[in-house]
Amino acid sequence: TLFFLLPFYFYSTSFPSWNALYVLLLAGLAVFSCFDIPFDRALRTSRTFALGFFVIVTFSALIFFFPLLARVRTHHGLYLAALLAFLAALPLALRFSELREGRKLGAVLLILVLMLGLVRLARPLIPPVPLRLAKLRFTTQLDPRTLRAGQEFEREIPAAELASGKLYAVATVFSPVPLPTSLVVRWLGDGRTLRSSRAVEVMAHARGFRVWDVLNLQRLKLGPGHYRVEVWTAEGQLVGKVRFQVLP
Repeated sequence: TLFFLLPFYFYSTSFPSWNALYVLLLAGLAVFSCFDIPFDRALRTSRTFALGFFVIVTFSALIFFFPLLARVRTHHGLYLAALLAFLAALPLALRFSELREGRKLGAVLLILVLMLGLVRLARPLIPPVPLRLAKLRFTTQLDPRTLRAGQEFEREIPAAELASGKLYAVATVFSPVPLPTSLVVRWLGDGRTLRSSRAVEVMAHARGFRVWDVLNLQRLKLGPGHYRVEVWTAEGQLVGKVRFQVLP
């Protein structure tokens, strides 16, 4: 299962970024599962490892399949996946008769609440599968109605080209199926956020959906240096990022 999921997770992950840690965790578990003897020993001797492995694999599979099959938003898929993974692991941890005990039932509910809270906090660490930033281009001229751009730049922008007073970033977001998504574009430089756009409702699909934002250079001067544009879901998952340089 993990080796099936990994290509899709790599596809949606931004390297380097914090959400790459989750993919590295999945890759590490996948490689470890190839070593039959130590892996089987760990499953037999450590109940914690067995439950943790089962929950992580189930959770990772469900957050990929929920958006594809149910067309739910990625952050809704996170909570649904966490809930179902928890319920699926419950029979492995406790017998049904034990759940009749008020104390154990209370502990189970508390763990479930903590797990959902952890998922909420960990959203920046989880790639927004199956969403992917397919392309991000810069331009100083853009028709907002047609998104027809003038001269486009990829990674290097001469400072002389910024004389128009505006710099546009046009991002193309890909999804294998139509998927409702709220996106935010952030401009960063000098270790701080220069601008964060309002959340924009889009329907990501296989042909790619474009979302754009503009930086007003009359209010905020971009001197020569390195900058970054990031595309996030409104709920806090990184879809992708691009670094660019303003040349003297």
